[in-house]
Amino acid sequence: MEEIDYLEQRIDSIKDRVRNFEFIDNGLEDRRNMMYIISELADEYNTRDNLTFTNEVAHATIDAVTDIVDEKVKSLTDRLVELFKDLKADSQKFKELGISFEEKAFFDVLVSVRDTHQFEYPEERCIELAKKIKLLVDDMTIYADFINNNNLKSKLSNDLMMLLYKSGYPPVWNQEVFQKIMEQVDNYKYNQ
Repeated sequence: MEEIDYLEQRIDSIKDRVRNFEFIDNGLEDRRNMMYIISELADEYNTRDNLTFTNEVAHATIDAVTDIVDEKVKSLTDRLVELFKDLKADSQKFKELGISFEEKAFFDVLVSVRDTHQFEYPEERCIELAKKIKLLVDDMTIYADFINNNNLKSKLSNDLMMLLYKSGYPPVWNQEVFQKIMEQVDNYKYNQ
């Protein structure tokens, strides 16, 4: 607003000079001064329009980006809150099932594989099998070098394969099922 008042004052000043110039001709120097002043004023005026337009565009762009970022942050925050609620509920589920937290990790793998491959295996049997898997893994992973000892890993693989076979899990043998359970065994030992 101050810039507009300033420009209006400059315009009035030039108008006065131009009116006076028509009647009083002080020579070539006055004409040069007048042309310089008019040129300077025109430049200021043109720059003001560009700056105003640029400023409006910049503000609009910043506002739009801010709105998008705010929306994304809110969405992410909502998703994180839901995820934490789900994690809390899931972390308490092992108590409802009557198993330990570690047994629930194996239970989750068994149920996930069962649901993915769509075969029948009751939840109660998954719970019992998860307990047996944990006992088997605990017996084998007591050795400090379990992760690096191929003999121990092979023995665990064989024992685990026999346990799954005797438990009828899965009803039709699937190597992928065995691999997923072994991945969980590795995770279990690594995070112990």
